[in-house]
Amino acid sequence: MTARPASPDDDGVALRNVLRGKFFYLLLAIVLFMAAYPYVGRDMAGRILLNAMNAGILVIAVFAIQRSRRQFVIALALAAPALAGQCVYFASGHPVALRVTAVASLAFFAYTVINILLYVLRGVEVTADKIYGAICAYLLIALTWTTAYVLVESLHPGSFTTTMVHDPGGRVDFYALLYFSIATLTTTGYGDIVPLTTYSRSLASLEQLVGVFYVAILVARLAGLYPQRTRSAARA
Repeated sequence: MTARPASPDDDGVALRNVLRGKFFYLLLAIVLFMAAYPYVGRDMAGRILLNAMNAGILVIAVFAIQRSRRQFVIALALAAPALAGQCVYFASGHPVALRVTAVASLAFFAYTVINILLYVLRGVEVTADKIYGAICAYLLIALTWTTAYVLVESLHPGSFTTTMVHDPGGRVDFYALLYFSIATLTTTGYGDIVPLTTYSRSLASLEQLVGVFYVAILVARLAGLYPQRTRSAARA
């Protein structure tokens, strides 16, 4: 009696396919970082943990987007200054180190998002890995704008203010700006963090537009692939 060949619909095969995906682990790292930061203390141990998780995102992203040696070298060259700057800023707290880290991270995140979208939007088949990649790109866009907000706040202090009662000083740090970025990207707009300067308002407006058009274009593209796949299966 011959064994039945494994079907792609079998749970075990589906799970192995998920774990082999390029973007599953990147998505997991980003989600863990976003879920953990509100609960990790601002003491030294908490800062070390969050910085390690952020560095892990950069490292995993380098390997996730590589499809050739050239892409790997470029991604590594962009990630290295961001990782080095992060370590220097963590040790020194110097604002120049923060700005260098922000610029390097912006370049790396932009390169990563572009490469993920090129992978997701091309081809004729929607796979689980492409879905994970699309989600990763969306979350990385939020991190990209967060980094831009941090840079603007560093160059022009007071570009953002908060109306929260528990923070009468109106201070905003990376994590407050990450929250603001996600709320802006999803066009939620709670209004508890407000951009005050022309620079910060311009960035916030652009992020709102990117959030709206990203969802519209991505859904249209992925939906357009399904009829084509169905017709191909019917001919076979």
